[in-house]
Amino acid sequence: GLAEVTRGAGLDFQRGYVPNSVCGPSRGSLMTGTNTHTNGFLFNRKSNYLDWREAGWEDRTFPMRLRDAGYYTAHVGKPTNGWPGRDDYYAPAGWDRFSAVVGDSTLYTDFQTFEDIEGEESLTSYVGTGVYSTDLASDLAVASVRRAVDLAQPFFLYLSLYGPHAES
Repeated sequence: GLAEVTRGAGLDFQRGYVPNSVCGPSRGSLMTGTNTHTNGFLFNRKSNYLDWREAGWEDRTFPMRLRDAGYYTAHVGKPTNGWPGRDDYYAPAGWDRFSAVVGDSTLYTDFQTFEDIEGEESLTSYVGTGVYSTDLASDLAVASVRRAVDLAQPFFLYLSLYGPHAES
C-alpha cells in the first residue's frame, strides 16, 4: 500500500474541509485556491466547467505550480463534473499523470480509463471485467507514488473516487 511505498514519510491529514459541498465547484476551488464566486465554477453542469475552462482557470491551478517547482503530479479517478466527453478526452495542464475513470454506464464496475502518463495517452475498457473502479484507482494511485519515488521527486497525488457519489 501507500505507507509501504512512502516508507512512512509525508503528511497524514487528520481533518478535511471543503469550500463548497457541491462536487464540481468544490474541485474548482481546491484546484485554484479561490472561492466559487471568484472562479465562477458554481454548478455541476458541463457548460459551467467549459465556461470555467474558457475563462482560463484550468490553466491557473496549483498542480501546475507544484509541477513547475519539481513535483511529480498525478490525478487519479473521477474527473471534474463537465470534463469533456468521449471524443474530447485530454489531460488538463499540470499533471504528469492523469488517469480518469470514464464511461457511459455505471462507473463503479463498467467503465473505461483515459490515461495520459507523461505524454503517452491510452484508453482502456473495464466493461464486463468485474473490476471495481475504486480498487483500480487505488492501484493507479500507488503506481503514481512509486513513479515519483523512482524519480526521487516530491509528489502531489489527487485521488478522487466515485464511491462518495450516488450512482446514476
